[in-house]
Amino acid sequence: MYVELYLVVTGFLILEGDNLDNLFPEVRYKIGGLILGGRESFAIIVALIVLPSVWLDSLSILSYISASGVLASVVILGSILWDGAFDGIGFHNKGVPLNWNGIPMAASLYAFCYCSHAVFPTLYTSMRKKHQFSKVVNATESWFPSYRKKRYFRLMIRTALVASIVVVAITIPFFGNRPLPSFLSPTRMAAECCNQHSLIVPLIDEERWNQVEDLKANKHYKSEGNASFFSTFFNGVNALSGVGMLSIPYALSSGGWLSLVLLFVIAISAFYTGLLIQRCMDLDSNITSYPDIGEQAFGKVGRTLVSVFMYTELYLVVTGFLILEGDNLYNLFPELGFNIGGRESFVVIVALVILPSVWFDSISILSYISACGVLASAVVLGSILWGGAAEGIGFHNKGEFLNWNGIPTAASLYAFCYCAHPVFPTLYCSMRKKHQFSKVLLLCFLFSTISYASMAICGYLMFGSNVESQITLSLPVHKVSSKVAIFVTLVNPLSKYALMLAPVVNATESWFPNSCKKRYFRLLIRTALVASNVIVALTVPFFGYLMSLIGALFSLTASIILPCLCYLKISGMNRGVEPMIIVGIILLSTLIVIFGTYTSLVKIIGGTFVGY
Repeated sequence: MYVELYLVVTGFLILEGDNLDNLFPEVRYKIGGLILGGRESFAIIVALIVLPSVWLDSLSILSYISASGVLASVVILGSILWDGAFDGIGFHNKGVPLNWNGIPMAASLYAFCYCSHAVFPTLYTSMRKKHQFSKVVNATESWFPSYRKKRYFRLMIRTALVASIVVVAITIPFFGNRPLPSFLSPTRMAAECCNQHSLIVPLIDEERWNQVEDLKANKHYKSEGNASFFSTFFNGVNALSGVGMLSIPYALSSGGWLSLVLLFVIAISAFYTGLLIQRCMDLDSNITSYPDIGEQAFGKVGRTLVSVFMYTELYLVVTGFLILEGDNLYNLFPELGFNIGGRESFVVIVALVILPSVWFDSISILSYISACGVLASAVVLGSILWGGAAEGIGFHNKGEFLNWNGIPTAASLYAFCYCAHPVFPTLYCSMRKKHQFSKVLLLCFLFSTISYASMAICGYLMFGSNVESQITLSLPVHKVSSKVAIFVTLVNPLSKYALMLAPVVNATESWFPNSCKKRYFRLLIRTALVASNVIVALTVPFFGYLMSLIGALFSLTASIILPCLCYLKISGMNRGVEPMIIVGIILLSTLIVIFGTYTSLVKIIGGTFVGY
């Protein structure tokens, strides 16, 4: 049974590699003296994308993705029928009545189509379908009973299994001629009865969901978090760092070397306002979200104001993710257009890939994906440093000391780098030990600021004033380090999208309290939000200008100005040094909001009329 399941998931990687190589036959990579063909490289890339899902312990969450798989099967059948009927292929081949030489192969592949008996006991017990690979994972982990309770060891085991599957898929890349699983099928009935390692985690049922919603309706309800220190750290760093890292060299080139002072000033101010948010939540146990802080301070008007800025900011940030993905994929594959333009088609494809992650309900589940986002940021920085130091790009550009005309843009993009404050209440509530939140926040800001400053300095030295709004677009695509940086850059939006959109999703679902008790309606709402993101991304495809507008108008307002105003109102402080510091932060931020917003809007409007 385990050998069969192992080879089945190996076939998945072979299938992905074959089809992606069929779409992009020109893709080849040379690493040192080793040349990786399209199939091999795509198998590795797909394995890296799939890897976080193998780390999940609660595999019931994958039922949302399973729903996409069922829909995909229907779409594939419909597409092939459409090709035959309307796209000129036709149904003209008569075939042969019987081919004795091919009967063994035919029977083997027919048997392979029905190789799901290994999950039937789980279906019978829990009435929930289980991910096939979990049985192999559980059986392997059971060999090390004293270590399987440690999370890092489980992640290591699962990563090693995926790596071994990649090796097998590259070594034996024959999808249709791999009949071994079907030959094993008759032997699996006895194996099922002996399986003692099933991980059965049933999905929450309708009655339980209603109970949870009733509890949340009570204003005194306070959720008990289950996220650990490191889970919250990964989610926090993932929210703070990532996409902003790509535009930070462009920000430095806009303002000059002296504008780095603004980066550190904004970082310190943003960290301080993050602590103010925590203080506001500690002052009143009924506060569980960012809009609650606004309502506690200024009533319904405050709640509405905070909600508008917070949700608009997060919505535009994830829209920027789609623009970024489209730009970088088009930079890699400029010849692909799919009849609607390269950037546009890639934006749509990426949205479809991201969509299942938006269907997740658990924030702690996303911490596994967030860990990949944090790692991706480190790899991007390392790849760009390697490109400058070892692949001939160099660090020869001196740049300008100060450019007053570019200061509004620089300050706006610096502010965009720290636009995660609307997520902080969610992270705070999700923590198991909430008193550690200030330490988590400090580590998150230290890690992010060091990464931002390093990327800004290196990128500016490498490309000077010619650096693009996304540094990956300035990299020579034929360099190995550039390819690594670009491909890993594509991971960040995939890992951050669902986390950043979660507050918007929750707010939208709250408009339909009765309908959202039904799972299909929640999926419909989330899918509609992603679709609207795609429309905005196609309409305003200016990444740098959009990020500048978000940083100036929304990030500074939602992440710095509003937390300061709310804290002054809730705490009742009106004397002493701290209120003076808070007022100073508000005044400086207001100046940046005015000038930064004006500069960004002028560039967006000009770019719309001139063309992208």
